[in-house]
Amino acid sequence: MRKTCDKLAALLTAVCLLFSLAQPAAAAGTGEITITTVADLLELTRNCSLDTWSQGKTVRLAADLDLTGAAFTPIPTFGGTFDGQGHTISGLSLTANGSKQGLFRTIQPGGVVENLNVSGTVAPGGSQTNVGGIAGVNGGTIRSCTFSGPVSGKAAVGGIAGRNQETGQIADCAVSGVIQGESGTGGIVGRNLGVLLMCSSSASVNTSERGDSAPSVEDLTDLDLESTLTGEDSGEAESLLDTHTDTGGVAGYSSGVIQSCSNTGTVGYPHVGYNIGGIVGRQTGYLAGCVNSGSVLGRKDVGGIVGQAEPDLTLTPGSDTLERLRTELDTLDGLIQRAIDNAQGTTDTVSAHLTAIGDETDKARDHTQTLADLSADFIDDGTDSLNSLSASVTNALDQVAPALDDLAAASDKLTKLSEDLDEALEKLTDVLKDGESIQKNVKDAVAELRASAADMVRAAQALRDALDALLQGVVNENPSDTEAALADLADGMDALSGAMEGTGAAVGMLEDTLADQPDLPGGQETLTALHTLSDALTAAGEDLGEVSGAMPETQTDWDALQEALETMGEALHQASGHFDRAVSALQAAVSGGKDLMGDLRDALDALSDVGDTGASIGRKLSRAFRTMGDAVTELAQDGPVKFPVLGEDIRTAGDGLFDSLGTISSELEALHTSLDTAGDTLTADLRSINSQFQTVFDVLLDALTDLQDGADKTLTDYIEDTSEEDIAATRRGKITQCRNTGSVEGDRNVGGVAGAMAIEFDLDPEDDLADDLSFGSSYETKAVLEDSVNHGTITAKKDCAGGLVGRMDLGTVVSGQNYGPVTSTDGNYVGGIAGWADASVRNSCAKCALSGGDYVGGIAGWGDRLLDNCAIATVDAGEEYLGAVAGDADLDDGTVRGNRFVDTGLAAIDGVSYAGKAEPVAFEVLRQESGIPTEFISFTLTLKAGEDVVARIPFQYGEDLRLVELPEVPEQEESYGCWPEFDTSGLASDITLEAEYTPWVTVVASLQQEGKLALAMADGQFTQDAVLTVRESAETPPEAARSGDTVRVWEISLTGTDLTEQDTVPLRLLSGGSRASVWQYKDGAWHKVDADRNGHYLLLDMEGTSGTFCVSSRQGSPALLLAVILAAVVLLLAVLFLLRRRRKKATAAKREMSAPPAEEPAPR
Repeated sequence: MRKTCDKLAALLTAVCLLFSLAQPAAAAGTGEITITTVADLLELTRNCSLDTWSQGKTVRLAADLDLTGAAFTPIPTFGGTFDGQGHTISGLSLTANGSKQGLFRTIQPGGVVENLNVSGTVAPGGSQTNVGGIAGVNGGTIRSCTFSGPVSGKAAVGGIAGRNQETGQIADCAVSGVIQGESGTGGIVGRNLGVLLMCSSSASVNTSERGDSAPSVEDLTDLDLESTLTGEDSGEAESLLDTHTDTGGVAGYSSGVIQSCSNTGTVGYPHVGYNIGGIVGRQTGYLAGCVNSGSVLGRKDVGGIVGQAEPDLTLTPGSDTLERLRTELDTLDGLIQRAIDNAQGTTDTVSAHLTAIGDETDKARDHTQTLADLSADFIDDGTDSLNSLSASVTNALDQVAPALDDLAAASDKLTKLSEDLDEALEKLTDVLKDGESIQKNVKDAVAELRASAADMVRAAQALRDALDALLQGVVNENPSDTEAALADLADGMDALSGAMEGTGAAVGMLEDTLADQPDLPGGQETLTALHTLSDALTAAGEDLGEVSGAMPETQTDWDALQEALETMGEALHQASGHFDRAVSALQAAVSGGKDLMGDLRDALDALSDVGDTGASIGRKLSRAFRTMGDAVTELAQDGPVKFPVLGEDIRTAGDGLFDSLGTISSELEALHTSLDTAGDTLTADLRSINSQFQTVFDVLLDALTDLQDGADKTLTDYIEDTSEEDIAATRRGKITQCRNTGSVEGDRNVGGVAGAMAIEFDLDPEDDLADDLSFGSSYETKAVLEDSVNHGTITAKKDCAGGLVGRMDLGTVVSGQNYGPVTSTDGNYVGGIAGWADASVRNSCAKCALSGGDYVGGIAGWGDRLLDNCAIATVDAGEEYLGAVAGDADLDDGTVRGNRFVDTGLAAIDGVSYAGKAEPVAFEVLRQESGIPTEFISFTLTLKAGEDVVARIPFQYGEDLRLVELPEVPEQEESYGCWPEFDTSGLASDITLEAEYTPWVTVVASLQQEGKLALAMADGQFTQDAVLTVRESAETPPEAARSGDTVRVWEISLTGTDLTEQDTVPLRLLSGGSRASVWQYKDGAWHKVDADRNGHYLLLDMEGTSGTFCVSSRQGSPALLLAVILAAVVLLLAVLFLLRRRRKKATAAKREMSAPPAEEPAPR
């Protein structure tokens, strides 16, 4: 076996090469700046108004800062290194008008912001474009930073940065809070043209509603052709609808790289917004290893990972649009010069306007020529490229991580193996000669195995820690951390090498001990199995021991690294093959003695557990090495993520062209205003200029919509889809190794990974494919979705719902898996992989439940090219065109072959199965096929209560699930729950049960009534099944009750509850009179019961759920009642009389007091 260790050596070489490629050149100037106060930060802001001031400087934040109340404005431009050292800047508040808003307005290429935490509010007014928590625009590196708080704007809005340029990299950053925008809104970045690595978002993105409105004529007039033609927005034409477009949990739009990022926050709002994705709203770049667990909601093109996966378009030049534009500008310039000559003698204002128009026309011609030259360079791949080896190495390390899980599991199995050997010792001693001696030797081997198992556990953990540190070093581009991680990795590999060699030696000891035993269960096959396993372990250990010595000590180039990676991948796959052979040998040994009888049979049974455990170890190690081999082989074949980008020169030329045309338009308008009177010649000149200027704009419009030709060309006349060619080498337009577990809901085009795979050229986002294109004679498109998995629930209101893709107008899905239910509540085209697939779906698996109207299928609702797919699907609801593989397919002109399905009650395609194309297969046959995912042939009953998973119960295909004991439904306040009924045959796909809760019934009334009043009522918490029954009893009432006016004896029972005879039930019995008493019959005698009166009822407690009661009531005497009433009336009249007398006395007294005193008589 070739050196397995070369694998890691080459991977380490990749890391070294990463730093040789990724380290930025040293900037001019040096200096250290320490920020300890808010005043220091304000001073930095003032100094950074000059673009070169910060270049070459290192700024260190030495304390937490609170900007609350400070007159802080964003740092204008930064080109040095800002090290937050883990400190926090809080209280950030940016609300003034403007664009490029964030803690930093712009981070220059080469600039670094790291280890910084920021919290606050970024919500500018005005233009509100390029808005982010850390930076408005990032052209450098932002790493190990966090932002917490609300961020809002109009276009290009993100939690870390509004816009990440081609030179920008954002790594290991996290965001929480609320992000709100109209176009290009993401949890991490609004628009990504560069690289995003290992970033995570828990923010809520565009989770509030915006009103929709139809585009107006003014909207169409104001269409930004500049951005569209020059690539300023990289094909991101903004929607004319006032709604959310391009919204993602990590990025709103991406034409760059997004690697190993995750989102847990909610994205979007129900029935609102276009291109909504759990990771990115719309993408044409490279997306790998990303995970979404947040809910995703929107109107159209809604996906768990990507809203709309646009293809990479390669232009094949066949049009001379730019040359035509230059020619028309030449003509315009000639007309302007003639008008200038004819304007002699007019006012200076007229001449000035004409001269300005002439100057801008010359500039427009120059910009057009520059665009033509740069476009030719771009087509010839002569421009810069986005080159990210760090993304590729990160992807490889991510893929190696599961191998460590298998190594750890193999270590645990070694302990189990030693235990199985202990159990087999006694029986081996009785069967084999020299049993006691053998027992001692086996015990020695078992002790070695236990020691090796402990060593392997420690080594596996050390490798995991070292790889985690290595990954951080790669992402943060930190050479010292990387070197330390490499050293730890070498030590871990040495330890693993020793553990594996020790394990191989222990297995060899066991083989030597059992040699020459004529009665050995399994005979020679047992010895062969042990020998094969020992050799595999020993050889792997030796190879791993050479890894540290093979690690590169100096930097190397990509060619040398690629060669090392190829060697490494080959060695790993060889190691995997060794363990595969060991597993086969162990299984053969166990089955080889099946005809043995008596003691030999008992000994073989004891050894079979040993063999099974050994085989499990072999499978784990085989898979571990195969996983490592696949990862490094892919890295060797694919190399760095690399593709050309437009660059700034072509954008500058485009900006200049449209600025000039805009100035010409403004000058023409001003010229018309200035010309109150003009001669016929000059007027004719101006009409010619206007006409020619319109011709120039017609050429521009022609570049977008082919308006002048008016040809009836369709998309297929322009586009050749080459997505299936050279998938491994494809970079742009690719989604790979992504996983979604969040629910996805939308109106149409809804998918677990991508809502739609299509081109969006129209102004109206309701349409995805324009009827007419130009710019050249043809386009080549590539859109690839591979190795991605969905577990989330997919729900569309209208058409096109798919487990992976809602609608595919182009591209290919390869090696995809879906395990989530897919539903269209009021539409058609529902598929386990794709709802509508006018494209290719191959080597994919779907195990799910489907519901919809017409065209419902296990792989596709409707499909054109379906190849080598597998389905275990159940259609819970559907009307017409239903199938286990497809509701319908293009069997005449399309390609349908090699599809298999497990029969769940439907034929393959619209009621018919086709041999060689789409046919049923027994589950046992399917599970033996190579390459079938383990999860696809494993079944799980998942029990959920709301968002919480109560239990996951694995079951075998065909197992009777009626025998499975389900856990209790979790309690919920004021409600009770139960599990719904489900298919218990075990012949369907995975099953998910949602607990159903119903409010408790607090009062159960008997159906037996007197008038409108129930005879009895029970109080408590009951389910809907509870029933209270009242029947007349034959028991004789007690002597004391017989004197009543009404005497009733009832048998009362409460059923449909989980109450027992030891429980007490509060009871209400109808009294039947004004005075009543209650007795209960117990133990053969009547007993009086204490009861309180409440209205018409007597309140008492019943022990248990049934009882016999006697209610004796008396009606009040009419004469007595009348006397009571008369006495009450008399009493009331007396009270009124007394009150009246008192009131009169009080009035008289008041009058006396208010009267004036009498005059005294005059003296005589």
